Amino acid sequence: MFGWRSKFLAVLIIYFAGFATAVYVLAPATDCPSRRVPGQAALAQVRTPQFAEQSGQYAALAKDRLGRFMELAREKAIVAGRVIRAQLDAGRDRIEN
Repeated sequence: MFGWRSKFLAVLIIYFAGFATAVYVLAPATDCPSRRVPGQAALAQVRTPQFAEQSGQYAALAKDRLGRFMELAREKAIVAGRVIRAQLDAGRDRIEN
């Protein structure tokens, strides 16, 4: 229906539109008020030493719980491996006999 020239032209237009979009997105932002993130000043007020201490406590708690979860997952993976190995061995024994 369409020739290769029109398909090639469509591909070029789409390619350059994507390239222009990438240049626009990656261009350095100016320091104008319309480009500032809403709530940025409020976020700066929240970042206090007390907030840092609380977030450190939460991070330590999350690390501890994640470590326990990983240990449990490792143990369950070992058990699952043993079960699968036993089932495979039983299947091989049935095939051989």
